[in-house]
Amino acid sequence: ALSTHHNRNLRLLATEVLGIFLRRTCAQVCGAAELATADADAVVQRARTIYGFLRGEVRRLAQRPPAELDAAELSTLLSAVGELAGPMRRFDGEAEVHTQLRALCELAAAVYQPAALRHSEAARRGADRGATSISAFVEAFARVLRHAGGGAVDALALRTLEQLVQLTFAQFKMMTVGQRLRNAAAVQEVLVALDGRDGAQGELLGRVVFPALLVTIDGGRSPSHPSPRIFVHGFWKP
Repeated sequence: ALSTHHNRNLRLLATEVLGIFLRRTCAQVCGAAELATADADAVVQRARTIYGFLRGEVRRLAQRPPAELDAAELSTLLSAVGELAGPMRRFDGEAEVHTQLRALCELAAAVYQPAALRHSEAARRGADRGATSISAFVEAFARVLRHAGGGAVDALALRTLEQLVQLTFAQFKMMTVGQRLRNAAAVQEVLVALDGRDGAQGELLGRVVFPALLVTIDGGRSPSHPSPRIFVHGFWKP
């Protein structure tokens, strides 16, 4: 209930507390899955039950059309997806983590709906609403990638990350200080997650550094509060 409270500070606090809960719970579930004590089987089974419950709640939320999710629900979904990647790898296998990575790409495309921006006001409102969740998207990608094993990164995932990072840079000057810090930390986290993965880190940097430089140089001439939808339409290629 607090995540949808009319008071912005309470909403932020609720989202932060939920993130901490998920992070610590998933870390404990992963630790339980690696126990080698006498009662390990019972502990692992309890951990699997907890993971199954959380995964079911995420699936229930993910089944709703993205247009029906408000910003708080979308952030909750993304936070849960990222934190559950560790237990997912241990209980469901690495292949399921890669499936989750592709699902994240599909969710990003559904939230920003690039092909519909010119023709649908609902899509444009979705782009405006979804722009506040960009850091949550980038964080989720970083945490899923961390548990997706080594090797090359899927081309669709890299392209989606490129679009999200460019969108982050494009609206950076319109963010509050807190939003800037969170988005900067999210971009840093995803770069760390890409390190050592067949040149994926360098490839992403090669795609986003020059556009980021252009945004920085042009910052003084841009409108003070333009809608994020113009950036979404510019970066997201149908």
